[in-house]
This record gives sequence, C-alpha cells and structure tokens, in this order.
Amino acid sequence: MDREQENTDVSDENTAKFINLDIPVELLKKEDRVFTPAQREFALTLHLHGPNAYSYLRDTMHIPLPHPHTLQRWK
Repeated sequence: MDREQENTDVSDENTAKFINLDIPVELLKKEDRVFTPAQREFALTLHLHGPNAYSYLRDTMHIPLPHPHTLQRWK
C-alpha cells in the first residue's frame, strides 16, 4: 500500500471517529474551499473555545478546517 493510500485510510478512520461524536458530517466536508455559514460558525466557535484543540484537529487529525488566518478575516 502506498503512503498516499495509507493517509487516506487514516483520514477516513479519523472522520469516522468524529461521526461518533455527533458532529454533523456536513460541517466537516470542504468542497472547493468555500465554507457554508454553518461551517464558518462551527470553525469560529471551535477556535474560540480551544485554539490548541482547533490546531490539533486541523493539523494532526487532518479535519478540513479553515486556516486560523481565514478565521480572522471572517470576524
């Protein structure tokens, strides 16, 4: 199995864990880097309550969240 396929499998597995945490999957999907108002609100709220947790989810777990600089532009 090549490295890219392994990363995809891990990402899918991590996404499945979040489904079990009752986070709506629609809030985690990202298409063409355009975020819906619900995704924006979710990302802003998550970052507000825990910037370190936000960075962990975005960078380590590879959850498709906007970059913190993008959040600054939205405020």
